[in-house]
Order: sequence, then C-alpha cells, then structure tokens
Amino acid sequence: RVFVVEPLGRQREVTVDIGENRVAIVTPHEGAAPGDQVTISVAPGRVLLFDGTTGRRIANEDLPLDDRMGGAIQPEVVGYA
Repeated sequence: RVFVVEPLGRQREVTVDIGENRVAIVTPHEGAAPGDQVTISVAPGRVLLFDGTTGRRIANEDLPLDDRMGGAIQPEVVGYA
C-alpha cells in the first residue's frame, strides 16, 4: 500500500508499506496516490538498502535480496500498478 508520493522532478519517490517494512521506490510512473494498492518489481542489482538503526547503507552483495528484506519482497512479484 502506498504511504506517500513525493515528486522529484521527472520522477517520483513512492514510499510503500510491504508487510512490516516501509520501502521507498524511485519511479517515473504517475498515478500512485497514498492508500493505493500497488505491485512492484525489483531489479536486485539496483536496490539500495539501509540499516534502519544506523542509517548506513548495506552492500548489495552482502546478503541475498530476500534475506535483506526479511522475505518481504517476493521475486515473482512484477509490475507496478
């Protein structure tokens, strides 16, 4: 579910709640609004993850994507509605 949409010029930062995780996604897609249900896809090599306690970036190669997100993002979820 979309939590907030922030315009960034030609793109938007869409913050979504996935399970107990809040994830920010930068996209050129228009039309998402707070409260909307959306489907997202993830390109593992383009994901930036940060430690919620320290704010420090977690290197992409440190852990598989599903381990880093606690299983919240399923690789078979595709598209953005």
